[in-house]
Amino acid sequence: MESDFISVIIPSYKPNNLVYKAIESALNQSLGRNFYEIIVVLNYEDKKISEMENEHLIKVLHVNDLSLSSKYIAALRISHGNILSFLDYDDLFYSNKLEYVYNSFKNNKNLVYFHNRCTFINDEGNSIDEYYYSPDFNLSSISIKKDIINIEYLSKVRALYDTFFYYISLDSGGEIELSREFLTYYRFHESTSNTNLRGIDRWKIKMETYLRYLNSLETMYKFLKTKKSRMLARDYIISLKIELNMLSGLLNSGIKYDLNYDDVLHWLSVASYKGNRFHYPFKFIKIFQYKLPLKYNRKVEDYLLKI
Repeated sequence: MESDFISVIIPSYKPNNLVYKAIESALNQSLGRNFYEIIVVLNYEDKKISEMENEHLIKVLHVNDLSLSSKYIAALRISHGNILSFLDYDDLFYSNKLEYVYNSFKNNKNLVYFHNRCTFINDEGNSIDEYYYSPDFNLSSISIKKDIINIEYLSKVRALYDTFFYYISLDSGGEIELSREFLTYYRFHESTSNTNLRGIDRWKIKMETYLRYLNSLETMYKFLKTKKSRMLARDYIISLKIELNMLSGLLNSGIKYDLNYDDVLHWLSVASYKGNRFHYPFKFIKIFQYKLPLKYNRKVEDYLLKI
């Protein structure tokens, strides 16, 4: 088998029409099918995907567990590729995505992590004016060497899988390529983005999300090894605790997340790796907001929802 064979992993957790388009985008690649396989992981039965399985020789797994980690682990165990490319059920690959990934890994044997830029699209598939870029954003933009993944660690993660794959790549000591090429379509769902929510409803959903993120990051921090990965994880953990303390105050929940001056100084000393050049100055704005009296903080949060 080709030494740089790619396994494309597409998980889906509920019946939907978008997953068919995702699979088709993985099938319609400029790279020949003898260089990659497609593994679809479901927790439901789907007649159309079963037909695609027979027609296009894709692999279909059924995993009852709803967690993404279980789906990834099941796919890893049957995959033949030494390179993994992830594709969320609602995203799409450009037609040259896998060829570009294949050549990147083939030309650099030390490469362990590849990340490309993405075009934002709406529910109808039309391009929208959104921009965000960081080396761990969007699983569908990530390809990784399989042999650096520790399945035991992956099984303990329950959110932020893109961040997990980036951190373990840093830990591996291999090379990382952050490509400026647009090779993925990232679907931004207006109906589920919570941008239309205001006040308490918005704060509750943010708090639930950030709590899941915090739990996963604290789990990751326990097994990360290198100075850089631990520094970035700690930076993220502190950011979430600052946000959660503010949300706790806004919701009057009475819960406090431990932060000391050393945490805050560490946080302010880490120049963010996020692609947005305004992200680092934004830390100082957050510290100012964090110290505001509650009634003013509510006004700031309402204002931030409008910009």
